[in-house]
Amino acid sequence: MFRSGSVILFVLVLGACFDGTVIEPGSGGSGGASTTSVGTGISTTSSTAGGGSPGAGGTGGQGPCNCQPGPCETSECVDGRCVYTPRAPGEDCAGVAGVCQGGDYLGQCGQRISSRPFPASGAWSSQAVSEVFTGAGAPSPTGIVSAEQTTNGSRLFVFKDDGTIYERRAGAWQPPTTFAMILAAAPQPCPAVFAAPIASTVRGDVGNAGADLFITSTDESPTRFVQYEVSRTGGQISNAACGFVPDDSSQGGPMQNLIPAKYAFGDQRGAYATIKDAVTFFKVHQGTVYIQYSGQAPDDPTCAFCYDPSVLPEATSQLAIDGQGSAPAPGTVVAAFHDEQAGVLYAIGD
Repeated sequence: MFRSGSVILFVLVLGACFDGTVIEPGSGGSGGASTTSVGTGISTTSSTAGGGSPGAGGTGGQGPCNCQPGPCETSECVDGRCVYTPRAPGEDCAGVAGVCQGGDYLGQCGQRISSRPFPASGAWSSQAVSEVFTGAGAPSPTGIVSAEQTTNGSRLFVFKDDGTIYERRAGAWQPPTTFAMILAAAPQPCPAVFAAPIASTVRGDVGNAGADLFITSTDESPTRFVQYEVSRTGGQISNAACGFVPDDSSQGGPMQNLIPAKYAFGDQRGAYATIKDAVTFFKVHQGTVYIQYSGQAPDDPTCAFCYDPSVLPEATSQLAIDGQGSAPAPGTVVAAFHDEQAGVLYAIGD
């Protein structure tokens, strides 16, 4: 409030309960007051009007609260003051996509991670990302666009929309790095070739001693890719190469460069060069699931990336992403990875 020749500064002290509840003081009198609190990571504002009339749950002279909770808070007007309480992790955010988070992100809205047995059948379960990716150095529960895990489960890579890569190795999160680290592993520099945002990543054991082949692609047409080797025991990325996805029909299916995957994951079904579908890639483009085999089996040596004839929507495919129960709704998943050792498929999205 400003008056001629003077400035009057009002300081309001907010009370925060041990459970994250934030209490905003009200104000009586004719002028009223407006306060802002950031008690749970969500900025909320309440205002109290003057005039001496009681508000909801208030007393004379304190006025209505006009509480404005964030998408992961509830609010209550108590004696003319707004009381904000974080909603439980995993609950749907109010009015926006995503779910409420826990831990360091209590009261904030972010992505969910759903899981189910795979390739075996089974029901989906769903949690907040912050309840699964935990511990020092874990990625924040927003902006995840791709993820993939080595076939032995020892290394998980999580890609964010700003180009940051988080790695969980043997259960511990490593210092984050950037996609430039992968590009630098190429014999010839290729950052200009891979300028578009990351969209999907697949991996498979293709017979390289101690390493899996990873392929990260963009969501554009024509699609760009970077393939690189990831040691299953740790160490640097190696043997990277990048370019445009070849303009071909990929043996029985649509042109790969015309169906960029919004999300994808690899499924190791056997030893490379022994069966046709030893390495199987699930790729989802515009809600349709495409399956590719890369086995180089003796009985079909030309099958480098053969398509499975079953092309189905997410809801009726093997993925069963149908929005029923705790299953993700079609069109909401942005990243997926397969834990081969546990036989679990993870899907991340809003």
